[in-house]
Amino acid sequence: MEFGYLRQAAAAPNFSPLRVDWLKKAFAVEPRNSETAYEIGEAFRIQSSEGGLNYRELAEQAMAWFKRAIDLDPWGGYGYLRYGWCLDWLDRSAESGSYCDRALELDPNGYFTLANIGLHYLQLENFAAAKPWFERSLRLQWLDNPIAANYLQIINRRMIEAATNENNGSFVAPAR
Repeated sequence: MEFGYLRQAAAAPNFSPLRVDWLKKAFAVEPRNSETAYEIGEAFRIQSSEGGLNYRELAEQAMAWFKRAIDLDPWGGYGYLRYGWCLDWLDRSAESGSYCDRALELDPNGYFTLANIGLHYLQLENFAAAKPWFERSLRLQWLDNPIAANYLQIINRRMIEAATNENNGSFVAPAR
């Protein structure tokens, strides 16, 4: 029965409410499947990231499902990683660092984990801290790693702008 629901979920559009419904049915049949809990959380996280009036509610739902995934599989780092992302998204970055740290402990050489830790520092607007995470992620996976590749370019541009004090010539002479 679980397999049938998971198959229906796989046929539904990615991250859609329909997919969530099928995944919830699968989870009701097998409530110890951490991967299903994670997938439900990820669907809510993606829906939340699209914005809208209910983005906070969707992020909270994502966090509840990531918490279930963490409880069911405390050795899987992605649940911690995505829970931390939700905290950053909800402007609760003071709480998110410990989740990123735990994800890193569990997956210290995972290019995806490293790229997402870079995103955490980018959310904090700490470009100097984000840069080495994206660089290391690219060293581990230089092909098909758009998160690290794209954001590293953005960070490099922003750091150059900050270092050169580019401000489009809007210097104002001091008053006499």
